[in-house]
Amino acid sequence: MPKNEKIEKLLKRNGEYWSGRFLYLEKVQSNKNIEYFHNLEKQYTEAVQTVTNDINNWYMRFAENNKITFTEAKRLLNAKELKEFKWTVEEYIQKGKENALNKQWVKQLENVSARVHINRLESLRIQMQNQVEVLTGNELDDISNLITDIYQDTYYRSIFEIQKGFGVGSSFAKLDTKLIENYIHKPWTPDGKNFSERIWGTHRPQLVRELETTLTQSVIRGEQPKKIAAKIAKRFEVKKHQAENLVLTETAFFKSKSTLDGFREMGVKEYQNDATLDNKTSDICQHIDGTHFLVSEYKPGITAPPFHNRCRTVAIPYFNDEFTVNETRAARDKDGDIYSVPGDIKYAEWKNKYVEDSISDNDRKLFNKYVTILGLNAPTIDEFVKMRYNKKEWGQFTSYSSSIKSGELSPLATFELYKSISKKIDDNLIGTITSNGIKITDKSKHFISRVIGSVEQRRNGVNVKDVLDVLQNPARLGDIRKLKNGKSQRFIGDLLTATVNPDTGVLIQVNPTTRRKGFK
Repeated sequence: MPKNEKIEKLLKRNGEYWSGRFLYLEKVQSNKNIEYFHNLEKQYTEAVQTVTNDINNWYMRFAENNKITFTEAKRLLNAKELKEFKWTVEEYIQKGKENALNKQWVKQLENVSARVHINRLESLRIQMQNQVEVLTGNELDDISNLITDIYQDTYYRSIFEIQKGFGVGSSFAKLDTKLIENYIHKPWTPDGKNFSERIWGTHRPQLVRELETTLTQSVIRGEQPKKIAAKIAKRFEVKKHQAENLVLTETAFFKSKSTLDGFREMGVKEYQNDATLDNKTSDICQHIDGTHFLVSEYKPGITAPPFHNRCRTVAIPYFNDEFTVNETRAARDKDGDIYSVPGDIKYAEWKNKYVEDSISDNDRKLFNKYVTILGLNAPTIDEFVKMRYNKKEWGQFTSYSSSIKSGELSPLATFELYKSISKKIDDNLIGTITSNGIKITDKSKHFISRVIGSVEQRRNGVNVKDVLDVLQNPARLGDIRKLKNGKSQRFIGDLLTATVNPDTGVLIQVNPTTRRKGFK
């Protein structure tokens, strides 16, 4: 066979191999975006529902014959209404501090709380804006976690695929979680803004202004609450799509950047652009398909993907005829030893063996501490490290572990069960009003444990819906008692007794009123 023909076939075979592996890598990361979008959809739906309920409640309270004039909307809240509104604002402030919401917004709420005159329309506007602040705060945290995950995962998977293709492995630099976090928050777009600044500084204020304008104009026109809610929902829908585009843009860039980092780390000199060719392929990607460049010329948007929004083109390693798939080559690890990479090795196995040692000593020590507490229910070390740098999940995990350690919660109870019950409490109890007018604002970790129950303490768990029933329809109410850390009041029913702090609305604990069958 002529040499040129042999080289051509070899390059074709290699190209097919790399194309298949890196298209798979792209699919893995795209699935993470899809999962994020499902969660984003849920968050926006919940925000719209809350705002809709606020509008309906506002109309029920202040409208006559289901109509409210602009003059009526501008009337000041009376003393009782103002007091109730300030309770709500105080709850917003507390939750804002706990969930690290925009400090500027928390300051605005504190200023509102100190005022003695607030009109009806403004009170609704503040309630509506708080939903926007919570939504964008969650959005910021979720995008940050998503990009960090994709950046790290793409880097290691790129190295894995290259090492697997060669059949041998070499030492490579491990990623530091904190350094990644600092890096992804650096601006990379021409406007000099990172995703955080675009969410807080652009998307959020735009949505607030649009909602305020829509609300005010609708009231002036005397529109029905249903029509107002529909217009509000439409504004949220527009912002949701903008958020999705922001995520696609950010993740695409950092996916491409981490691929480049992987190429450089593995000594890849050239790469090729490989487009997904179908009837959806853009003109630019059709023309860029098959082009190859030096890694030193790698520039996302110019010589490397993404070339446009929702771009599906991937960069794959490009080798000359010196390389064949799974051909044995000498390579050494960080200790100077040669190690082979079997063709059938799985990514999880490879990562566990060659990446896990990047975990810091402090993280490893802390992990071992929790393993001692949780035993078989302990997460993997990768799951643990990822969780540790997720503020919300870490808070839940430490509360769960503390309850296990104290014996309040059975070691048989998994963290997934704990999170599931916590969410069920949030969905069904938080925000509800008790029979005597207390608004439920939060729950203690003690309360979560009591809902689950403990075999060791011979204590049954309870049904969350039964808790709601006893809070709203108790057989009798206990006296308000003073405790070291506040007050408590019991709501006593036939099945269970729930205890609430009447000042803060925090659920303290719950117990079956009588022992159920199976427990003596």
